[in-house]
Amino acid sequence: MRPFRAPPGRCWGPRWPWAWWCWAWRTGPATNWCCRPATPRARASGWRYWLGFLLGYLGLAGLVGALWWAWPAATVGGFFLLTVWHWGSADAPAGPRPAAWLWLAHSCLRGLLLFAVPLWGWPTQTAGVVNGLLAFTGAPTVPTATLATAATALGAVVVAGHLALWARWAYRRQWARLCTELGEVVVLLLLLLALPPQLSVAVYFIFWHSLQHVLRLTGWLGYAPAPGQPRPAADLMPRLAFFLRRAAPLLLLSCAALLVLGRLLAPHLHSGAAWFSLALVVASIVTLPHALLVTLVMDAPRWRAAPGAGSQRWLGPRLQKQKA
Repeated sequence: MRPFRAPPGRCWGPRWPWAWWCWAWRTGPATNWCCRPATPRARASGWRYWLGFLLGYLGLAGLVGALWWAWPAATVGGFFLLTVWHWGSADAPAGPRPAAWLWLAHSCLRGLLLFAVPLWGWPTQTAGVVNGLLAFTGAPTVPTATLATAATALGAVVVAGHLALWARWAYRRQWARLCTELGEVVVLLLLLLALPPQLSVAVYFIFWHSLQHVLRLTGWLGYAPAPGQPRPAADLMPRLAFFLRRAAPLLLLSCAALLVLGRLLAPHLHSGAAWFSLALVVASIVTLPHALLVTLVMDAPRWRAAPGAGSQRWLGPRLQKQKA
């Protein structure tokens, strides 16, 4: 079987055309601005930069599309793993930069949490989403018992990992970071348990992950808050307006491309499940280049500088004693 040729009746899920606009907003214009501030100004303003960026971006996207066509089952697993990392690393704790291994642990645990809770709280619906995507791409589906075992294993890892992480923060008296983490986890648990998986993931993606990333990008684009701004919440709308003005050309192009794609494929998509699965495939194609840019460029200080800083904090007192 090849992608997009499975019978649509085997899939499950609602039809959400507005999700196309959401993905266009995030992965089209936003990804480009991740690497421009890290590129010398002379190179980032010419046609060579744009050509190189588009060729690299489209090349990676084409690679993912080829993987969907040749190995759909493996690509589904890779897409989920990539999403675990990308979403988890985006929720890194604010404040002083932790050691690299702590950042890695927190990123993986947060990403796994977003998958473990729906598997445990909404097993039938989550299994429908996973198997609907597999069926849509022509891959064999996963037995319900296997997903139940995965939910138990993921739940154990997530609970044990979070308890260990929180115990470390409490031991080091990082109460502000601990309180923030507990608050975020409680909000995510309520969201993921109260709403079915497709709706909860959409709400998280739009109003948590995407919004957080856009606000982070405004700093890279040179946004400066107005002097005397009373609180960060009052600066939300100016930041969004600033970003939309800068991203408008690629935003419109991304939206137009997705609308054309949906129009061309509409005769072959006879159910809401097929539309949702197609949206996931499109998301996976653009997620790889986007996630690579975020990890390698925006998050570079976390995995480049943090290890040295972390080792210095741990080994510094011992080295001083040895020198003495």
